[in-house]
Amino acid sequence: MKKLIISCIIFIGIGSTCFSQQELIGKPAPELKLSAGYNGLDYKRVSLNNELGKIVVIEFWATWCGPCVGAFGHINELVNKFKGKDVVFISISIDKGTDADQKIENVLKMRPLYTKVVKDADGFPTMKAYGISSIPATILIDKTGKISKITNPTSVNEEMLSNLLAGKSSDPAVSIKKTEINPDAGKTVAPVSEKGNAPVFSLNIEENRVVGGSSSWYKQPTGTAGANNLSTIGFISWIYGVSVDYLVVLDSIPKMRWNMEALYAPDFNDSIMPLLQQIVPHSIGVQVTPGKKMMDVYVLTCPDGIKPGKKCTFSKSADQEGESHSGSSEGFITITKQSVRSIAEILGGETGIIIVDETRLIGLYDIILDFTDGNLNSFITSIKESGLILTKEQRETDVLLIRRAR
Repeated sequence: MKKLIISCIIFIGIGSTCFSQQELIGKPAPELKLSAGYNGLDYKRVSLNNELGKIVVIEFWATWCGPCVGAFGHINELVNKFKGKDVVFISISIDKGTDADQKIENVLKMRPLYTKVVKDADGFPTMKAYGISSIPATILIDKTGKISKITNPTSVNEEMLSNLLAGKSSDPAVSIKKTEINPDAGKTVAPVSEKGNAPVFSLNIEENRVVGGSSSWYKQPTGTAGANNLSTIGFISWIYGVSVDYLVVLDSIPKMRWNMEALYAPDFNDSIMPLLQQIVPHSIGVQVTPGKKMMDVYVLTCPDGIKPGKKCTFSKSADQEGESHSGSSEGFITITKQSVRSIAEILGGETGIIIVDETRLIGLYDIILDFTDGNLNSFITSIKESGLILTKEQRETDVLLIRRAR
């Protein structure tokens, strides 16, 4: 079984983030620079200097990050277990844009968070000070105000915090994953372009051996795209931009789950997904070809116009440019700055149905849905609350046929 596949040539210098984080262990924690507080909190009163002598748990999160919101329950459990003790929990959102406050408040209504919820200042000075390049991320600070550990929220447990309270040190090392590089690395595809001698495109795919957990994916105009904990079918669904129900599996395919990171020149942003379609299937052991099939579909319409929901919301993005995100976790889906067609495909992939966009809505939109995981009726109800309608029909549909690679 393959442990790691390097499909393309690696960037020179990539991978330094983990070392910069490791250098922070044992150093005084940088002070927080914030711009807003929530649940009635005055963010100006949130300061690490005020918490000396206490354990501080800092979470970096965003409304568009499904795994972040999915970790709220675990965080709340820890907050309740350490209530009345010298442990302070601070959740720092990195949402940005004119509608960031509204998005944060909407999510907190759906999924309450019992921590001190604040927002990073413009330009993300706090996130940068802690060397954070991906979320969710957790910082543990000991009683002396020094950084004890940099990890993720679901890895933090009661024993870890109890040890810190007792003056014991949590593991100070930031684990650096060792990889087994495919000896054929670099033969799959040449660099897209070069600046000097440094390749400007790289693709790293590895099997995810962690059992359970949520999945997420992203594509940013700054020149990065990636996925975490995607099944083989989910991986194909994402890179082709179609619901999993548009994928017809003809024989046994690998059942592994995958992580991926792509780095590329920003001016190559529009071409990255077609390139991934050429590379990824073979790399994970499948073959993809087009076909047709009569199938049940759910037609998405907006007959009465967009209406703000109390919990589940659908609205035109305040900013029609910039980064787009999507993520999910156990009945929570958040998508930002996507066309309605893309939203329909993402929602279909998450719920296992084919959704056809016939809203005729133009531009980029945001949607937040909160429903009972695995319950289609609950999902359809959440769609309706957001101002959209799903109607079941049967149509001949373009599909992708999936076979094991020969």
